Amino acid sequence: MNKMGFHPVLVLFILLTASGCGPGTGDSRATLTEIEQAEKALVSFFDTLHTGEYHQAVESYGGSYESSIEYNPEIDPANFVELMEAACSLNGFNCLKVKHSSLHQQVSDREFIFIVEFQQADGSLFSLGPCCGEPTSGETDQNQFLYTVTKFTQTGYQVKEMPPYSP
Repeated sequence: MNKMGFHPVLVLFILLTASGCGPGTGDSRATLTEIEQAEKALVSFFDTLHTGEYHQAVESYGGSYESSIEYNPEIDPANFVELMEAACSLNGFNCLKVKHSSLHQQVSDREFIFIVEFQQADGSLFSLGPCCGEPTSGETDQNQFLYTVTKFTQTGYQVKEMPPYSP
């Protein structure tokens, strides 16, 4: 021990911890809660769709491709990347960036439901009006959507629903 009564290893530990270099601070995911990780995966999924990174989006998607297969009989049903691209570019799915998201319900330690609002290209709130040419009153427009995110590996999450669809 030195004159002050502090052990040099203890002093080093205190200095490293205070500087942010101590145990548990090297990986930013280690500080995120399960909910934060799930929400981050959700936002990332829609970012990759919006920017056309369909291969990455497919890796983050754990839902059904049934509607995309029905709309695109010419695409191999096992080619999820092409099906996702067709959904966004041809079939009326709105592959937009997330404007706001918040936890709606934690179903289990592996399943989370989020309320999501999307933004249009100009940054305004995306709103889905009534179907098929019906007049819009603004009151019936939908601008909040529910999305389920499940944890499927230690650090991996998947979104279970496709983007909002406009016929």
